[in-house]
Amino acid sequence: MHRAARPAVSIPMQNWGFGAGAMAGRFAHARKGGGMSTRPSAALNLRQVGTASGITMLRQAVAMGIAFVSSVLLARVLGPEGKGIYGVALLLPSTATTLVNLGIAPATVYYVARGDFSPRQVAGNAIRMSIMLSALAIALSLAVTAFASDTLFPAVPVHLLRISLLYIPFALGNLYLLSIIQGLQDFGTYNLIAVTSQACTLAITILLVCVLNLGVAGALVGFSTGHLAGILATIYTLKLRPRLTGRLRIWVGGDYVRKVLSYGLRAHLSNVITFLTNHADLFLVNLYRNPAEAGIYTLAVGLAERLSIVSSSASTVMLPRISELEGSEHLRQELTPIVARHVFLVTLVLSLLAALGARLFVRLIYGEAFESAALVFAALVPSTVFHSLSRVLSSDIAGRGRPQINARIAAVQMAVTIALDFVLIPAFGILGAAMASSIATTVSTLIKTIYYTTSFGITWRALFVFTKDDVERLGRIARVQGAALIDRVRRVLGRR
Repeated sequence: MHRAARPAVSIPMQNWGFGAGAMAGRFAHARKGGGMSTRPSAALNLRQVGTASGITMLRQAVAMGIAFVSSVLLARVLGPEGKGIYGVALLLPSTATTLVNLGIAPATVYYVARGDFSPRQVAGNAIRMSIMLSALAIALSLAVTAFASDTLFPAVPVHLLRISLLYIPFALGNLYLLSIIQGLQDFGTYNLIAVTSQACTLAITILLVCVLNLGVAGALVGFSTGHLAGILATIYTLKLRPRLTGRLRIWVGGDYVRKVLSYGLRAHLSNVITFLTNHADLFLVNLYRNPAEAGIYTLAVGLAERLSIVSSSASTVMLPRISELEGSEHLRQELTPIVARHVFLVTLVLSLLAALGARLFVRLIYGEAFESAALVFAALVPSTVFHSLSRVLSSDIAGRGRPQINARIAAVQMAVTIALDFVLIPAFGILGAAMASSIATTVSTLIKTIYYTTSFGITWRALFVFTKDDVERLGRIARVQGAALIDRVRRVLGRR
């Protein structure tokens, strides 16, 4: 989600001042009325926000390339039906993981960014809780495979559902530990670990699916064990920070658990609802139609998710940033609208361009068997565009300590999605599922925008309309980044 020749993402944290301690000191000084400039760009440190988002986006671009190779590989080797069985089988462990994770990851980001707990405390608790909750999730999942697999997962062999449970402990541990790095706002390390995990996933998948011909079972094992690399890389990284972490111990502290669960359970409800909303359509497609259509639908959804690279990168940076700005409401009110309108516009342009070329792209890369995914992808464009804005606003709202608001709005989206799925999937198949998703996402984003603008005194114009300062800022960024890229290329060529 490669280190050989030190890629551009390996920027030393001390050189660009984005470490948690540096930023905390700067903003603490600002809240006391210290000598920080009152100019918006200086006070907000937009260059640092942009740099962190850019590094995260670069990681996601690399991850997108890895995921693309994996997607093509699975589509070509497994075909629509095999890909559908693979996607539906993963619903069981991913649902179980989502239900039991208790929102500990976003709570970790929140409290580490605020400095309430040391990374050493958080790491020890994260390992212990991931072990306990993984055991619970596996037990629940095994009960489902024993008593309800034919009803809930028709056409998916039980042994594949059980193999998929390998995903649970690795994914949960990786999620909890990586959130510590995100909370520290060490985005260079965060991104490197995430990319390493995905690269390992691809390598293992190639070995098991292409070399050993293990089919869907090999794909499930590859997807699951790739997360183990993320766990090992994160633990190694934390152990290299003795001043931050000390000696890692597996323990559970009472005060830590109370605080983390107090915030986490409020965020957890939103995450569970969002997950169920995003995956109910695949579950119902498999239930009402067949695994082959489910495979085509997963491809279309996967392509649409690639367009979320901008909003995903921004939201990764926004949650700890907004959490850190407690007591600086004027900075929050400036930062989020700037990020929101940039993310929305870029996602809109990328989505429209992608929709125009989708049919040719799918036919050439994935084959004629998946050609109908292009139309489904086009129907998902409104969902992708409005979700990009919703994601930024959600990070702001959660960063203010109000994750329950996101949960309530997500509940509305889930209700609309499922109601429309029951009507549109039987009538229109996978196209109906895409239509339901786009309508529900648009409705929930409008509700969230109304809440955000009325609660925090922000105008709709600030969220959607570009200003002259935005254009000038983008021009400066393009010039600076272009010059940096040219300089790097010259240095690389000079070494040769």
